Amino acid sequence: MSRPLSLASFGHQSDIYAIGVMFWCLVSGEDPEQGADLLERLAATDVNLSQSQRTTLERLLEPNPEKRPCACQVVKMLSGH
Repeated sequence: MSRPLSLASFGHQSDIYAIGVMFWCLVSGEDPEQGADLLERLAATDVNLSQSQRTTLERLLEPNPEKRPCACQVVKMLSGH
């Protein structure tokens, strides 16, 4: 039996991941719940992204929440700075 989730287990890292999921949906047109890990699907899919966009998406979808960028870093990455 799985352990129940508490609100304390969610934070800004969860929001960053959610931004990555929305980014994935916008660029791929795919449902994020269609099976395989999104990073695996990104690697296996020929989505038309620049290298910086691909890197940004990979960082947003980082499995380890502690390694995901903070919101100010996301703004800089998305604005090209």
